[in-house]
Amino acid sequence: MCAVITERATCRLRIRRSAWEPALRRLLGRGSNFAFGSLRREAFPGGWLFLADQLEVGDTVRGGDRRSPQEDWCVVAVTNAESLQIERLISGLLPRASQTLVLLILDRQVPETCQMLLWHAGTLQPLDACEIVGSGMLRLEQHNEVDSLPDERRSSRTRGAMGAQLHDRLRSATVTIVGTGRSGSQLSFLLAAAGVGRLRLLDADTLLPENLDGMPGLTVDDLGQRKASALAHRLMCFAPNLLVTCCEHPANSEPARQLLQRPCDLLVTTVDNDAARLCISLLANRTLTPHLDIGTLVRQADSSPGRAGLFADIRLLLPGSCVACVGGLADPDAAWYELNAPPGSLQRGEPVSWSAQRSGSLAHLNTLACSIAVEIWLQLLRGEIDSWWQRLTWPTGAPLQITSSAVQGTNNCPVCHTTN
Repeated sequence: MCAVITERATCRLRIRRSAWEPALRRLLGRGSNFAFGSLRREAFPGGWLFLADQLEVGDTVRGGDRRSPQEDWCVVAVTNAESLQIERLISGLLPRASQTLVLLILDRQVPETCQMLLWHAGTLQPLDACEIVGSGMLRLEQHNEVDSLPDERRSSRTRGAMGAQLHDRLRSATVTIVGTGRSGSQLSFLLAAAGVGRLRLLDADTLLPENLDGMPGLTVDDLGQRKASALAHRLMCFAPNLLVTCCEHPANSEPARQLLQRPCDLLVTTVDNDAARLCISLLANRTLTPHLDIGTLVRQADSSPGRAGLFADIRLLLPGSCVACVGGLADPDAAWYELNAPPGSLQRGEPVSWSAQRSGSLAHLNTLACSIAVEIWLQLLRGEIDSWWQRLTWPTGAPLQITSSAVQGTNNCPVCHTTN
């Protein structure tokens, strides 16, 4: 079943940072009057997500009468506050009744705030938000949706360490987590403690006794329940103001697809299945959503029985990079086969026991990896990094080794360059 807290219908616009920044520089520099471009549309229950991969800049705009009758498009205009009349602008753009037009009217003096309007079927309505996808993850707002703090004393130390602006961004953020086992549950509690406003949890597995020691916060009373719903209940006890939606179905099921279709600010995978990891990479690139992938491994040393090496990979991937081309899939061909195979298909190759690939799991390693993952996401929101790979290696009897590097996708990748 799905336990769903009703979510307000929304319409959002997302623009690639690589398209937004050069267009904005020319507009603010008074070199041109408009930026404009075609939109892709992703429908979800109760709303739309509009996606702009490229923007043109010019003194005039190719109007709706010169576009395909079914084309969705956007126009960005910069003005000095009250000098622009919306009705006159729309009349000049000549949108067809069958088209959807998104308008961003920026104030030249304060470009972070703007009028955001959606013209559809002859009517004009507000657009909920415009998000610039890239380092900094700029979010344009028509109004401040963050209410007064429900418990200033509880969040005071987190807010003090993080800064009020970043903390407010977390409180308005939605994070979708695919896989709510050991790492997924740890990450969920860390995000709840940091102040994230909404979590969406996706996992079809049942909580078993061997799961409990890796999922602090859950108890023996939760045994036999689905992991997602048990975790959702404990999270709401921990943070009563947190909004949680959970789905107890596989990622390729219709209920899961409905949940995943809803726009979010971050898609996270904490799974041991490469097909699920690849599936989320495809979704992240199609919807211009950052993808955070977390993986840990404990492996016994052959030369030292009872001594284990610890490993973790944390990858933050922006649209234009993915696990298929950056790396992270143990067997890419098998992952593609599983992702595209019809239901009930035979497994490719011989089944492999989990113990043949790893020695087990350690809660403290998962917590370390998830803590780093949270900070990497915060660095993205602060505008300090783009796509990033952090690797932890703790060999048997040796010090912890940490390697970090910026990453980027390849031009011929079938996942992250299909919509470029």
